[in-house]
Amino acid sequence: MKLRILKILILSVTFCCSWQKTTSWAQETQEPAAAAAPESSPKPPSAESQSWPSFEKAFQAGVANYQSQKFEDARLAFTQAVEKEPKSVQALTNLALVQFQLGQKAWAVALLRKAHNLDPNFSTPKAALDFILPQLDVKEIPHEIQLWETIRSSFVVPYSLTGFLGMTALSLFAFGWLILKYFGQRREAFREEKALPSYPLIATLIGLVFLASLTVTTLKIWDGEIPRGTVVAEKVTVYSAPSDKSVALFDLFGGLEIIMNTADSDWVQVTYPGALTGWIPKSSVFQTSGRQQW
Repeated sequence: MKLRILKILILSVTFCCSWQKTTSWAQETQEPAAAAAPESSPKPPSAESQSWPSFEKAFQAGVANYQSQKFEDARLAFTQAVEKEPKSVQALTNLALVQFQLGQKAWAVALLRKAHNLDPNFSTPKAALDFILPQLDVKEIPHEIQLWETIRSSFVVPYSLTGFLGMTALSLFAFGWLILKYFGQRREAFREEKALPSYPLIATLIGLVFLASLTVTTLKIWDGEIPRGTVVAEKVTVYSAPSDKSVALFDLFGGLEIIMNTADSDWVQVTYPGALTGWIPKSSVFQTSGRQQW
């Protein structure tokens, strides 16, 4: 059953990718490919092999290798594709599926989170996340359930900034038009000594929608600046200082999402939402959203 679901996800990405960049590329059948992190971010270990001159060539090589079940070669090709276009949602999603095939589930989750954050309207990363996350051996650590994290996961992350901006603009236009119409009717009623128009209930409701939309849009922009990452190591110890000789605080497990605070040499200070703050090696985390930390 799981294999059938994975095949459906792969087929979904395949068809979505057919709309990419060039016309010639768009006419070819695409399959899931994977994505690589920017040069400044940690990458899965890769064998030095062939290089490709363009994103399209690397992507197509990844597709061909995936179809041939040469997953290591597909990973290398998709990694280079993402290095050339770090914000390609299709390449990131495909690389994630390759990592899943290679047993690197934490890496798959990290790449899918980045793809989903880049384009929440692209449904495949979310579907793949829902498929892979239950298979992770993720052990939650004691923490407080924060109201903001609940609001974020329910209302902020699932939707794109473009959608929020569109809703805000539309509701503002509708509210402004209805209010101007209402005051115009009031002025006309005063001038002609007629009964005043009824209270603009619809305009009030649309005004409330505008305020709510503006609030969520602001939260979306603010959240987009917070650096977040996913633990890609199977298990990593969090220390009180940027040194493995300092006090060990707790352990984090592959697939957990954390907030990245600051970097110091080969270490990064992280916070598990609702829990303690500490230091882990940079190589054990992959940044998925927010301002670039290094």
